[in-house]
Amino acid sequence: MTMKRHTFQALALVLLGTAVRASDVTEVEINARCADRTAIEQVYHRHRLDEERPFDQVMPPGAVRALVLADVRKETVLEQVCHIPVSPGLVEDEVRRISATTRDPALLAELKAALGGDAARFARSVARPIVVERLLRSFFDANEAIHAPRRDQATLARDRWLATREKPLAERIECIKAEDPLRVESIEWRLQPPPMPPKDKREAGYPFADLPADLQRVLRLQLRQPGDVSAVIEADRHYQVFLCTTITDAVLVVRAVIVPKLSLEAWLDTVKHQKS
Repeated sequence: MTMKRHTFQALALVLLGTAVRASDVTEVEINARCADRTAIEQVYHRHRLDEERPFDQVMPPGAVRALVLADVRKETVLEQVCHIPVSPGLVEDEVRRISATTRDPALLAELKAALGGDAARFARSVARPIVVERLLRSFFDANEAIHAPRRDQATLARDRWLATREKPLAERIECIKAEDPLRVESIEWRLQPPPMPPKDKREAGYPFADLPADLQRVLRLQLRQPGDVSAVIEADRHYQVFLCTTITDAVLVVRAVIVPKLSLEAWLDTVKHQKS
Protein backbone atom coordinates (compact mmCIF):
# COMPACT_ATOMS: atom_id res chain seq x y z
CA MET A 1 0.00 0.00 0.00
CA THR A 2 2.82 2.39 0.90
CA MET A 3 4.66 1.64 -2.35
CA LYS A 4 1.50 2.32 -4.35
CA ARG A 5 1.07 5.68 -2.61
CA HIS A 6 4.67 6.70 -3.37
CA THR A 7 4.26 5.60 -6.98
CA PHE A 8 1.09 7.67 -7.28
CA GLN A 9 2.80 10.73 -5.81
CA ALA A 10 5.74 10.46 -8.20
CA LEU A 11 3.40 10.05 -11.18
CA ALA A 12 1.33 13.02 -10.06
CA LEU A 13 4.45 15.19 -9.94
CA VAL A 14 5.50 14.14 -13.42
CA LEU A 15 2.07 14.86 -14.81
CA LEU A 16 2.01 18.21 -13.04
CA GLY A 17 5.33 19.27 -14.50
CA THR A 18 4.56 18.30 -18.09
CA ALA A 19 0.85 18.87 -18.54
CA VAL A 20 0.57 22.67 -18.45
CA ARG A 21 2.91 25.48 -19.36
CA ALA A 22 2.36 28.80 -17.54
CA SER A 23 1.53 30.50 -20.83
CA ASP A 24 -1.20 27.90 -21.50
CA VAL A 25 -3.03 28.21 -18.16
CA THR A 26 -6.80 28.28 -18.68
CA GLU A 27 -9.51 29.93 -16.63
CA VAL A 28 -10.45 26.52 -15.25
CA GLU A 29 -6.86 26.06 -14.08
CA ILE A 30 -6.84 29.55 -12.54
CA ASN A 31 -10.02 28.76 -10.61
CA ALA A 32 -8.53 25.48 -9.35
CA ARG A 33 -5.41 27.27 -8.19
CA CYS A 34 -7.52 29.93 -6.48
CA ALA A 35 -9.41 27.23 -4.59
CA ASP A 36 -6.15 25.65 -3.45
CA ARG A 37 -4.61 29.00 -2.51
CA THR A 38 -7.71 29.84 -0.49
CA ALA A 39 -7.38 26.55 1.41
CA ILE A 40 -3.71 27.29 2.09
CA GLU A 41 -4.35 30.85 3.27
CA GLN A 42 -7.12 29.66 5.57
CA VAL A 43 -4.65 27.37 7.31
CA TYR A 44 -2.16 30.20 7.78
CA HIS A 45 -4.96 32.49 8.98
CA ARG A 46 -5.92 30.05 11.73
CA HIS A 47 -2.34 30.08 12.99
CA ARG A 48 -1.99 33.89 13.16
CA LEU A 49 -2.52 34.59 16.84
CA ASP A 50 -2.57 38.37 16.40
CA GLU A 51 -5.21 38.35 13.63
CA GLU A 52 -8.74 38.93 14.92
CA ARG A 53 -10.47 39.73 11.63
CA PRO A 54 -12.37 36.97 9.82
CA PHE A 55 -10.64 35.32 6.88
CA ASP A 56 -12.93 36.88 4.25
CA GLN A 57 -11.87 40.34 5.36
CA VAL A 58 -8.16 39.53 5.44
CA MET A 59 -8.12 37.60 2.17
CA PRO A 60 -11.18 38.24 -0.03
CA PRO A 61 -11.53 36.26 -3.28
CA GLY A 62 -10.09 39.11 -5.34
CA ALA A 63 -6.92 39.13 -3.25
CA VAL A 64 -6.48 35.38 -3.62
CA ARG A 65 -6.93 35.62 -7.38
CA ALA A 66 -4.34 38.41 -7.54
CA LEU A 67 -1.81 36.17 -5.77
CA VAL A 68 -2.49 33.31 -8.16
CA LEU A 69 -2.23 35.54 -11.23
CA ALA A 70 1.05 36.93 -9.90
CA ASP A 71 2.42 33.38 -9.64
CA VAL A 72 1.28 32.61 -13.20
CA ARG A 73 2.85 35.82 -14.49
CA LYS A 74 6.17 35.00 -12.83
CA GLU A 75 6.23 31.55 -14.37
CA THR A 76 5.30 32.97 -17.78
CA VAL A 77 8.19 35.44 -17.59
CA LEU A 78 10.51 32.65 -16.46
CA GLU A 79 9.55 30.57 -19.51
CA GLN A 80 9.17 33.21 -22.23
CA VAL A 81 11.71 35.87 -21.22
CA CYS A 82 14.30 33.98 -19.19
CA HIS A 83 13.85 30.75 -21.22
CA ILE A 84 14.08 28.67 -18.06
CA PRO A 85 11.60 25.78 -17.83
CA VAL A 86 10.36 24.44 -14.50
CA SER A 87 11.12 20.75 -14.74
CA PRO A 88 9.18 18.07 -12.85
CA GLY A 89 12.39 17.07 -11.12
CA LEU A 90 12.88 20.52 -9.62
CA VAL A 91 9.34 20.53 -8.25
CA GLU A 92 9.74 17.02 -6.86
CA ASP A 93 13.03 18.02 -5.21
CA GLU A 94 11.30 20.99 -3.61
CA VAL A 95 8.52 18.78 -2.23
CA ARG A 96 11.19 16.58 -0.65
CA ARG A 97 13.06 19.60 0.71
CA ILE A 98 9.92 21.01 2.33
CA SER A 99 9.16 17.69 3.99
CA ALA A 100 12.75 17.19 5.17
CA THR A 101 13.41 20.70 6.52
CA THR A 102 10.07 21.87 7.89
CA ARG A 103 10.20 23.25 11.43
CA ASP A 104 6.48 22.67 11.92
CA PRO A 105 5.44 19.18 10.80
CA ALA A 106 1.96 19.69 12.23
CA LEU A 107 1.39 22.78 10.11
CA LEU A 108 2.72 21.01 7.04
CA ALA A 109 0.36 18.11 7.66
CA GLU A 110 -2.50 20.58 8.02
CA LEU A 111 -1.62 22.20 4.69
CA LYS A 112 -1.56 18.83 2.95
CA ALA A 113 -4.88 17.87 4.52
CA ALA A 114 -6.42 21.17 3.38
CA LEU A 115 -5.47 20.16 -0.16
CA GLY A 116 -7.22 16.82 0.19
CA GLY A 117 -3.98 14.90 0.67
CA ASP A 118 -3.44 15.33 -3.07
CA ALA A 119 0.30 15.29 -3.91
CA ALA A 120 -0.20 17.03 -7.24
CA ARG A 121 -2.19 19.88 -5.69
CA PHE A 122 0.46 20.36 -3.00
CA ALA A 123 3.23 20.37 -5.59
CA ARG A 124 1.37 22.85 -7.81
CA SER A 125 0.21 25.22 -5.08
CA VAL A 126 3.07 25.09 -2.57
CA ALA A 127 6.27 23.71 -4.09
CA ARG A 128 6.08 24.99 -7.67
CA PRO A 129 5.71 28.71 -6.77
CA ILE A 130 8.77 28.42 -4.52
CA VAL A 131 10.81 26.93 -7.38
CA VAL A 132 9.61 29.61 -9.80
CA GLU A 133 10.46 32.41 -7.35
CA ARG A 134 13.94 30.98 -6.72
CA LEU A 135 14.78 30.54 -10.42
CA LEU A 136 13.37 33.92 -11.37
CA ARG A 137 15.21 35.76 -8.62
CA SER A 138 18.45 33.96 -9.46
CA PHE A 139 18.13 34.99 -13.11
CA PHE A 140 17.23 38.56 -12.15
CA ASP A 141 20.04 39.01 -9.62
CA ALA A 142 22.70 37.67 -12.00
CA ASN A 143 21.56 39.51 -15.14
CA GLU A 144 23.96 42.40 -15.67
CA ALA A 145 21.93 43.87 -18.54
CA ILE A 146 18.92 44.42 -16.27
CA HIS A 147 20.96 46.25 -13.64
CA ALA A 148 23.33 48.11 -15.97
CA PRO A 149 21.34 51.41 -16.13
CA ARG A 150 21.38 51.81 -12.34
CA ARG A 151 25.03 50.81 -12.08
CA ASP A 152 25.84 53.28 -14.86
CA GLN A 153 24.29 56.07 -12.78
CA ALA A 154 26.68 55.30 -9.95
CA THR A 155 29.59 55.05 -12.40
CA LEU A 156 28.80 58.47 -13.87
CA ALA A 157 28.74 59.99 -10.39
CA ARG A 158 32.11 58.44 -9.64
CA ASP A 159 33.54 59.70 -12.95
CA ARG A 160 32.35 63.22 -12.13
CA TRP A 161 33.98 63.12 -8.72
CA LEU A 162 37.23 61.89 -10.28
CA ALA A 163 37.11 64.55 -13.00
CA THR A 164 36.80 67.33 -10.40
CA ARG A 165 39.52 66.09 -8.07
CA GLU A 166 41.42 69.40 -8.33
CA LYS A 167 38.43 71.38 -7.06
CA PRO A 168 37.51 71.99 -3.40
CA LEU A 169 35.51 69.22 -1.75
CA ALA A 170 32.43 71.40 -1.36
CA GLU A 171 32.30 71.98 -5.13
CA ARG A 172 32.78 68.28 -5.85
CA ILE A 173 29.86 67.40 -3.61
CA GLU A 174 27.64 70.08 -5.13
CA CYS A 175 28.41 69.01 -8.70
CA ILE A 176 26.62 65.74 -8.02
CA LYS A 177 23.70 67.31 -6.20
CA ALA A 178 23.21 69.96 -8.87
CA GLU A 179 23.24 67.76 -11.97
CA ASP A 180 21.65 64.48 -10.94
CA PRO A 181 18.58 63.45 -8.98
CA LEU A 182 20.82 61.13 -6.99
CA ARG A 183 20.63 60.36 -3.31
CA VAL A 184 23.71 61.83 -1.62
CA GLU A 185 24.21 61.15 2.07
CA SER A 186 26.78 62.18 4.65
CA ILE A 187 27.98 59.18 6.67
CA GLU A 188 30.33 59.17 9.63
CA TRP A 189 31.94 55.93 10.72
CA ARG A 190 33.65 55.52 14.06
CA LEU A 191 37.04 53.86 13.55
CA GLN A 192 37.65 53.58 17.29
CA PRO A 193 35.27 53.48 20.26
CA PRO A 194 34.65 56.93 21.77
CA PRO A 195 36.33 57.60 25.15
CA MET A 196 32.92 58.30 26.70
CA PRO A 197 29.56 56.71 25.82
CA PRO A 198 27.72 59.16 23.51
CA LYS A 199 24.45 60.71 24.66
CA ASP A 200 23.07 60.20 21.19
CA LYS A 201 24.38 57.43 18.92
CA ARG A 202 24.16 59.78 15.93
CA GLU A 203 26.64 62.16 17.59
CA ALA A 204 29.35 59.53 17.49
CA GLY A 205 28.65 58.05 14.08
CA TYR A 206 28.28 54.39 13.17
CA PRO A 207 30.81 51.72 14.20
CA PHE A 208 33.03 50.99 11.22
CA ALA A 209 33.54 47.49 12.62
CA ASP A 210 29.85 46.76 11.99
CA LEU A 211 30.37 46.92 8.22
CA PRO A 212 30.93 43.68 6.27
CA ALA A 213 34.59 42.70 6.34
CA ASP A 214 34.97 42.99 2.54
CA LEU A 215 33.56 46.53 2.57
CA GLN A 216 35.85 47.54 5.42
CA ARG A 217 38.83 46.28 3.45
CA VAL A 218 37.85 48.17 0.28
CA LEU A 219 37.21 51.44 2.12
CA ARG A 220 40.49 51.28 4.02
CA LEU A 221 42.41 50.67 0.78
CA GLN A 222 40.63 53.26 -1.35
CA LEU A 223 39.79 56.09 1.09
CA ARG A 224 43.17 57.06 2.56
CA GLN A 225 42.82 60.84 2.52
CA PRO A 226 40.19 63.55 1.92
CA GLY A 227 39.21 63.66 -1.75
CA ASP A 228 39.72 59.96 -2.42
CA VAL A 229 36.89 58.23 -4.29
CA SER A 230 35.95 54.58 -3.97
CA ALA A 231 35.05 52.19 -6.76
CA VAL A 232 31.37 51.51 -7.43
CA ILE A 233 30.41 49.08 -4.68
CA GLU A 234 27.48 46.74 -5.10
CA ALA A 235 25.30 45.90 -2.11
CA ASP A 236 22.18 43.76 -1.96
CA ARG A 237 19.78 46.58 -2.76
CA HIS A 238 21.85 49.42 -4.19
CA TYR A 239 25.07 50.64 -5.77
CA GLN A 240 27.17 53.13 -3.85
CA VAL A 241 30.20 55.37 -4.35
CA PHE A 242 32.04 57.07 -1.50
CA LEU A 243 33.92 60.38 -1.47
CA CYS A 244 36.16 60.79 1.58
CA THR A 245 35.75 64.19 3.25
CA THR A 246 37.46 63.58 6.60
CA ILE A 247 39.66 60.81 7.94
CA THR A 248 41.46 60.62 11.27
CA ASP A 249 42.49 57.83 13.58
CA ALA A 250 39.03 58.06 15.13
CA VAL A 251 36.57 58.72 12.30
CA LEU A 252 35.94 58.33 8.60
CA VAL A 253 33.44 60.78 7.12
CA VAL A 254 32.22 60.37 3.55
CA ARG A 255 29.69 61.60 1.07
CA ALA A 256 27.91 58.62 -0.45
CA VAL A 257 26.03 58.45 -3.73
CA ILE A 258 23.45 55.69 -3.32
CA VAL A 259 21.58 54.34 -6.35
CA PRO A 260 18.82 51.86 -5.49
CA LYS A 261 18.76 48.72 -7.60
CA LEU A 262 15.77 47.90 -9.73
CA SER A 263 13.52 45.56 -7.75
CA LEU A 264 12.26 42.28 -9.12
CA GLU A 265 8.69 43.54 -8.89
CA ALA A 266 9.50 46.71 -10.84
CA TRP A 267 11.29 44.69 -13.51
CA LEU A 268 8.32 42.34 -13.84
CA ASP A 269 6.12 45.38 -14.45
CA THR A 270 8.37 46.54 -17.29
CA VAL A 271 8.23 43.07 -18.83
CA LYS A 272 4.45 43.03 -18.57
CA HIS A 273 4.18 46.44 -20.22
CA GLN A 274 6.50 45.44 -23.05
CA LYS A 275 4.46 42.30 -23.78
CA SER A 276 1.06 44.01 -23.61
